[in-house]
Formats: sequence, C-alpha cells, structure tokens
Amino acid sequence: MNLSAEDSAPWSTRKLGIAIGIAVVTQAVLIFLFSARGDFKPRTADIRPSIQLLTGVRPEWLRLTDPSLFARTHPDGVSAAAWLDVPEHNYRPAEPPDAPAWLPPSPADLGRTFQDYVKNFAPDGPPLRSWQPPAATAPTRLRYPPMPDSQVRAYGTLAKRGIASTPALPSWSSSEILGHTRVQVLVDVWGNPMSAALLQSCGLKEADAAALDIARRMVFGPEPDHRVSELKDPEAKTITGWLVFAWRTKSPDTNGAPNPR
Repeated sequence: MNLSAEDSAPWSTRKLGIAIGIAVVTQAVLIFLFSARGDFKPRTADIRPSIQLLTGVRPEWLRLTDPSLFARTHPDGVSAAAWLDVPEHNYRPAEPPDAPAWLPPSPADLGRTFQDYVKNFAPDGPPLRSWQPPAATAPTRLRYPPMPDSQVRAYGTLAKRGIASTPALPSWSSSEILGHTRVQVLVDVWGNPMSAALLQSCGLKEADAAALDIARRMVFGPEPDHRVSELKDPEAKTITGWLVFAWRTKSPDTNGAPNPR
C-alpha cells in the first residue's frame, strides 16, 4: 500500500493546537457532568486529646505509614466498619422462666440414709464396753539413782600419756552443786608431776586444795624408752597438760535427818 505525500506529512502547528484544545474541552465537560454536587459542609475540629510521639509530625502521617492500615482488624482500615462493629445480640428469652421452687423436707425421711448405711455396713470390731475407772494403787517409793563418784580426766598432751595411778577422790558436802576444778600440771618424761597450779575453782576452797594435792601425787604414763634415750638431758624435758576434777556433791544433813540419797 502506497501513501500519498499529504498523508505522510506531519501535522501542522494549527492542527495540533486544535486537537489539544478539543481534548481539554472534552475532559472538562466530562468532569463537570459526572462530578457530585451538594451543599458544602465545613469540617468540624477534632477536640479529642491526642498524643504526639514525634515533635513536628502529625499523627495522620504515622497512620499512613502503618503496614496494617488495610487489614480487616485495623480500626482505621477500609473495612473496619464491617469487621469490627459487630452488632450485639440479645439472647434473653421472650418469657422469663419461673423462679425455683424448693420442695419441703419430709420428716419421715430424715436420717434414712444414715440408718441404711449403719444396717448395711456394720463395724467388725469388738463391741464397746462400759468404761471403768482404774483401781487405786498405793504410791510407789521413789528410787534415786546412785550418785557417781568424783572423777578426774587429763587433757592436752597428758591425755596421750594416760593416768597410771591416782589417789582416792573424796566427796564433798555442800548446799550447792560444785563445779569443776581445773589444774595445770608440769610432768617429766617418766610421768612424775613436777608442779601443779590452779586454773579454775569449783567454788569450794577445800576441794581446790585437795585437787592440787592429788595432782602432785598422781603418776602418768612415761615416754617410750627409745625416745628417752635420744634425749641429751631427759630431766629437762617436760610436758604441760591440765586435769579436770568433777566432784561428787552431797547435800548436808539438816537437823540430824539422813541424806535421802
């Protein structure tokens, strides 16, 4: 197909201006015909309190950047009115039910359940017997345990030596229980006491003096022979320990009455 020279020539400026004018006029007529017409309603001001997180930024702009704006559960979404505004349903019946009416108890049936349980599940134990008071008996005589004798124990290095022999330990009459007498003893390698000193009193001077005298007459275990032979001066070798005397205390007689113990 061959085109003429007039058809293949470009439009002139006049034709192009007329075409653009016709298109603009046509668009303006269409907008005027299809636009909505109504009374102008001024927008009311929003008097509700608002919180701004950023200074100089309106909260409306933050809503536009919300990725869940077009979700169905968003209160400001396009379908919020259809998904979130669920109408309330009234499930109350048309006629209210009657108030509960309690049946009066039957006096003849009171305790029937308990009586049936006792008849069907009788106890297998022995029958109950009448209670009898215990027979009166004569009071038993109190028996006091025998009091321990006075004792002495060695502590420190003397505990390893042990006590070879000790004199008899006396008992003391006192209205109060005596404490322990503590005596420090200096002993040589053969177990003989060289000196004794009082460290703690029991509360009775006579008992403390007896403890010092007994400590000087006691004999302790000696050192082994091979250790004694290794010493250059055995007489100068001494050890220190202490003795604790636990005294037996007897209550003093009153008006010639014997001691109940």
